Amino acid sequence: ISLHPNPIIYNDILSIPNFHSSGPRIINPKIPSLYEFRNVCLTNHITSPTLRGLVYLTPPIFDKNVDNKDRNKTATIISEPMEQLSIQNNPHRCVPCSAPLNHKGGWNGIHPNEKQVGHRCGFVSVHAMFATNISDWSHCIHDIPENSKLIQKWGQVQIPSCRVESVHFYEGTVLNVAFDRNIGHAMWDHLLTYLPHWYEFRFGKGGSNHKSSGDFPFDYVVLNSVKNCLSKN
Repeated sequence: ISLHPNPIIYNDILSIPNFHSSGPRIINPKIPSLYEFRNVCLTNHITSPTLRGLVYLTPPIFDKNVDNKDRNKTATIISEPMEQLSIQNNPHRCVPCSAPLNHKGGWNGIHPNEKQVGHRCGFVSVHAMFATNISDWSHCIHDIPENSKLIQKWGQVQIPSCRVESVHFYEGTVLNVAFDRNIGHAMWDHLLTYLPHWYEFRFGKGGSNHKSSGDFPFDYVVLNSVKNCLSKN
């Protein structure tokens, strides 16, 4: 496991390939709470380091009669075609639901704001936003006045809070360790939640989604909360 992955840095968001998101996929069916997404973007919550925004990239609707060889045929899109179309034309697609998200049901749970924003709201600590690409998200969140007002009203201001200038893309799967800087409380809450999964990966069968015992499902570990907290030991 590399603790210092070198991401691909796109300094021009128009040069980013057309990524299509997939997930969430449960990592260990025996133990809830650990999920994998592919080709999503994470944002930081400006008021709470324990909350994250997740930008889910939905592909545009294609004409079935058009042969598009570059289309990503492997991504599993969780949206049904009609929902996909509504996301594409939804002016509030980039607006996360109001914090905190205390609804039950996980990713498919129903939140009171869902009807207003026109999309599912995400997990309790990972709030969903939708866009066709990063440029679309940047435009949607900053150039539509009503969206900016809702984001302020609901306490959901994200970083970047200005236009997106660059994107860091990790080619492998990343375990993002995010917690508040209160080391005596938040860090241990976060790590203790992960311990049952760690025990399963090291000593169990690694869950039905893994090849063998001790199979860690992530290529990298990224930690931004505390500098120099991780080491090879």
